[in-house]
Amino acid sequence: MAMIKVPKGQKFIKREDKMSQLYLVVQGKVQQVSGSNACILESGSLVGIADCGSVMYQCEYTAAEECMLYPFPYEKPQDFQKIFESQPKYATAFLQATLRQASDLLGRYGQMEKIAQKFYLTVMEFYRRYTIYCKGNELPEKPLRRMENMVMPGSDKKPGSWEIPFFKGMQELSSADLDQFYKNRHILVIGEIMHAARAMSAALDETDRMRMYLRSNQDILLRERGDDLFELYQELATLVAEKNGDFKPILEDVNKLKTYLKESGLYRKDVLEQRFKAFDDCDFEAIRQKALEEKDMLANQGTGGDGEDCLKYIMNYAGCEDSEAEHMREILDKFSAIGDDYAQDDVSRKLRREITSVFYEIYKKVFQRSLEEKELSPIIQMFLYFGFLDAGTAGADNANILYDLTSRMSECRSEHVYTMYDWLLGIYEGKNEPSKNEFDLDYVGYLNEQKRMGVFTDAQIQEMKNDNWEKVVFELENMFVSASRVTYGKISTYTPVFSENDVVGNLENMFVTAERIETAINDIRAVDFSIFYHEVIFSDPQHGVNKEMIQKEILPDVILMPNIGIRAMMWQETAGLKRDTSARFVFPIFTAVSLEDMMLTNCGRYRWEICRKIQGMRWNDITEPSLTSEYCDYVQFYRKNHDLSVDAKEKIKTALVRAKNNFREVFVMDYASWIRYEANGSFRLNRIARDIIFRYCPFNKTIRDSLRDNPMYQDIFQKYTIFNERKIRHAKTFTDKYVKSGGEITPELQDHLDFFDM
Repeated sequence: MAMIKVPKGQKFIKREDKMSQLYLVVQGKVQQVSGSNACILESGSLVGIADCGSVMYQCEYTAAEECMLYPFPYEKPQDFQKIFESQPKYATAFLQATLRQASDLLGRYGQMEKIAQKFYLTVMEFYRRYTIYCKGNELPEKPLRRMENMVMPGSDKKPGSWEIPFFKGMQELSSADLDQFYKNRHILVIGEIMHAARAMSAALDETDRMRMYLRSNQDILLRERGDDLFELYQELATLVAEKNGDFKPILEDVNKLKTYLKESGLYRKDVLEQRFKAFDDCDFEAIRQKALEEKDMLANQGTGGDGEDCLKYIMNYAGCEDSEAEHMREILDKFSAIGDDYAQDDVSRKLRREITSVFYEIYKKVFQRSLEEKELSPIIQMFLYFGFLDAGTAGADNANILYDLTSRMSECRSEHVYTMYDWLLGIYEGKNEPSKNEFDLDYVGYLNEQKRMGVFTDAQIQEMKNDNWEKVVFELENMFVSASRVTYGKISTYTPVFSENDVVGNLENMFVTAERIETAINDIRAVDFSIFYHEVIFSDPQHGVNKEMIQKEILPDVILMPNIGIRAMMWQETAGLKRDTSARFVFPIFTAVSLEDMMLTNCGRYRWEICRKIQGMRWNDITEPSLTSEYCDYVQFYRKNHDLSVDAKEKIKTALVRAKNNFREVFVMDYASWIRYEANGSFRLNRIARDIIFRYCPFNKTIRDSLRDNPMYQDIFQKYTIFNERKIRHAKTFTDKYVKSGGEITPELQDHLDFFDM
């Protein structure tokens, strides 16, 4: 066959093209690419030899410079016999080229395997030492969730450990040595070539897998935005310094980690410099001294010492004058002198109003200053996270517990759980949008209302729309104020300052963590599987889908208010106008009542309010069937319902009295019985209520199967099965059609399909 000239940059073989030819590189260089793995084939190399164990090319080949290639027809191993019989000189040449390429590829695979294994061992060793430091200093370990999936690199398909030295040894044999042994033994030559081809294919796959392994896991050690092992060490050193512990061994390990990060070649230089500088800027000795001073402050104030008190410290941090701190001290002392936090006389009410007004002003100023600080002192954290203002009001023992809890605040954070401070910080950084105010106006709606009333001009409105500090102020003056009062629970005697009179039992047991919140939510999802699923639009016009409604789960955001409280609130059912945004629940950060009960009633209200939002103006119109319209009709006309017994009607009447004639709250009580009792086969609802709730809040498959033979549910389940099968057929028909048109089943679509099997 004639020689082929390939210009520089031309891709002449694509991955998964049908295997049809091998090419001998006579002149120039060819780039071979497999996944993320690329190498250069020099003159004398065979293009496609690593793919000849397959019917398709597994690699892509591009001319790295202008090339001269000599082609050989090839589809299957038997074609080597034809090549060698027609041109015997190529047998040794092909074998030598193949052995050289195999030795090179397996050698690079061996290097990549060592890099990946060293990375794994480094991660595991530094994480092991982190846990030892935590235990030694009696500090909680901060979970690094990506560590759960951390496994040793490699697979059972990797080349054998003997193959790298074997091909290296074979490659060192001269042409004369190879020719002497393999001359006219074409079947042996073909066998060696095919063995090398399989080894090369495995080496390419495993090298690519190692690269992907490193890319997928390198963020565990360090990433630009933090939340990595490097940050764990920085936080640990800070906490140990605050406890007056020995942080020097931790710093020594960090220096070793820095050395590895620089030498590994896995991380961008600018990211390393940024993160290293942030660490080096931490003066851990100064942190230790400051913590000792603050502990002395707490001890002095708690025992009547004459040191600077916490109230003055916090107010000075906020930029208040000493006279303002003294005035606040006088108010608190007057309130304490009453001796009854729950007194409702005029004097008590006036003092509460004044304390509340000053507290919120201080909170705003402290938060504003905190934006400029790299590290927040424990006392400032106590104020921002817990509403702590004064050790005398909080009680000395409680103040010390709060101080210790500041080292555990990572337990109050997760993807959907925030402390109030973190939530405000997210708004300031543009990650979160402010909540609606008590008039159901979001930030933009509030600005438009202010414009309508002539408070702001057009120019001021446009400026404020993009001013994140103004958004924070809106959140502080609206949601923060109202939600704090509601979650406290005793509205008429509310004060935002942490008080020992609100502590019931052990304060640490009252502490609400992200894990407790998520467990409470998951317990409800385990029964009412569809509670956070919404119908959203899926669109992919390139593959023939303009609009298809699919199910998507959107979990709520939970904000922990800085108070001790007994109530939770479903603040808003979505973050904005769109349905595919998270609801917002607010909970106190300390509570003595059942967190599970609080979450259950919150979820019941969410069920009601999200239905109202979806239905719009027709939320209670029975001609438009929905959870709210059917429940309103059922409760409103229960007296005329002949399917209800006298006893059932009396229970509805009692429920309406308890709910103050609020239909939503009647549903919430029934929903709680549905989750607590009906799911376990203990019947508390009448037939009408059970039928409505099951249609809109069905049990998961496991519970349905356990109740299937119960006569109370047979008719309901039969209708549900028929309805669900229609949905399944539609979903499968849609996805089959979508795949045939070239679309892919994304995780989003797979969740949609899985939804109907729950």
